[in-house]
Amino acid sequence: MLSNEFLSVIPKPKSSAHTAASWKRVEQTLTTPLPADYKSFVESYGNGLICGVIRIHNPFSGYMDWFDTILDMYRGMKDIFSHPLFPTSGGLLPFGYTENGGMHLMWKTSGSTPDKWTVALVNWDKLTVESLDYNMTDFLLNVARGQITGDQLNYADSLDYQNLFRSDFV
Repeated sequence: MLSNEFLSVIPKPKSSAHTAASWKRVEQTLTTPLPADYKSFVESYGNGLICGVIRIHNPFSGYMDWFDTILDMYRGMKDIFSHPLFPTSGGLLPFGYTENGGMHLMWKTSGSTPDKWTVALVNWDKLTVESLDYNMTDFLLNVARGQITGDQLNYADSLDYQNLFRSDFV
């Protein structure tokens, strides 16, 4: 469920091309339940950009294999990227990225439930991980408020605070 605070800062688009689909199938494919705020975000916002730079992956957009593709890429670099990956307990599981490809947004899959997972920023250029003490929607709120900068997101251009969410289906 998205908080009233989140909805007041990042209003929902007037319409979303997202159609309701089965989360059960997605979660069975991934072999894990997903955080409620992520599912609510995808259902409410569909495909689009946060502040002109962040894209949250929508598994109903026709590319369900994206999760495995990103994980396989990092697994292929195990000699230079030593962070645990999902399904290892506490491993990283991707949920989004920056448009320039410089940053992958991942969950640290530790905690008693997926709703306790926190965000990790994986800098693709440096192969570094910055752990944040936010769930996904709190992270997005902090981006929209300017408390997380473009530099932190490995994004040289300034963030677009005039268009906090821009739907791909305008």
